[in-house]
Amino acid sequence: MGIQGHASLIAMRMTREDPNYQHLKGIEEMVQRGSELTRQLLGFARAGRYDVRPSDLNEIMSKSARMFGRTKKEIVIRERYEKNLWPV
Repeated sequence: MGIQGHASLIAMRMTREDPNYQHLKGIEEMVQRGSELTRQLLGFARAGRYDVRPSDLNEIMSKSARMFGRTKKEIVIRERYEKNLWPV
């Protein structure tokens, strides 16, 4: 079992009010983002054998903003998203 599995098991034993619950959820989210990035990099390294699927740009940008906002407190992120964007 890896990092995500252990974090999930610990989070299942907590209530949402526990001060560490959100930290564990953050760990789970970052592990998933790292997994997705690794998958994309491997697809690129394999000369373009990607898993092509529609993506919501607003969702991608929102998740990226949260990730960068956590890592660099000096960065000010202003978010404004277009409604009804087509998937790409």
